[in-house]
Amino acid sequence: MDYPLTMKEMKTARIPIRIKDGKLSFLYDETIDLSKLIVGEPIAEIIIPASSLKSPKLERIFNQEFSVEFFPQGTKLFCNLISANTKLSIKDEREFLHPDSRINSIFRHGVFLFAEVLLLEDLRLIYRGTKEPQLKSCICYIPALSVEAKSLNHAYTLLSQNFQKHRAAHTGNVYEHFHFYNYDKNLFVKIDILRMIKSGELNKQLVEVLESHLKND
Repeated sequence: MDYPLTMKEMKTARIPIRIKDGKLSFLYDETIDLSKLIVGEPIAEIIIPASSLKSPKLERIFNQEFSVEFFPQGTKLFCNLISANTKLSIKDEREFLHPDSRINSIFRHGVFLFAEVLLLEDLRLIYRGTKEPQLKSCICYIPALSVEAKSLNHAYTLLSQNFQKHRAAHTGNVYEHFHFYNYDKNLFVKIDILRMIKSGELNKQLVEVLESHLKND
């Protein structure tokens, strides 16, 4: 099984089910064989009332809230934008192979602009059980605008308002728009990749906790 699970880019179908004695059945007619409805081995998640878990300890395990470091203070992240103005006086990315002191705070790569965002605080992920993590607000600095932002979402909005004025809205998925630099491979990587890796590690730890609990129950 791959960790973590994500279906945000898939077209999905909702199948109502009932769980009885640990077995799943179609909610409206339990005689219908689910194997006749579903092909392959699709991955899904079950959302139930926490009170349906068999013990208070399981409820605590699946709702435990904690945070982990995502990127430390001082990290440079790079936000990709699409500019409608192809005549902007911005140097090509090829002149800047490494995000060190030589790099401009904003540069072009094809139709994309990449803007540097400097973290002034540790950026942390907040987890609650197996739910998708949330980014904790983190003060950061945008050199291209000479302003501070309250969070990555705020930074994206400020950058979009300045460099994507053709857009009607200035919000976006920061996991998709922000990148970090991988020195080993000499490329920019979406922070979503690191989020998935961290979430996968934590999900494996969750499995170990559950196995230990069930063994001692």
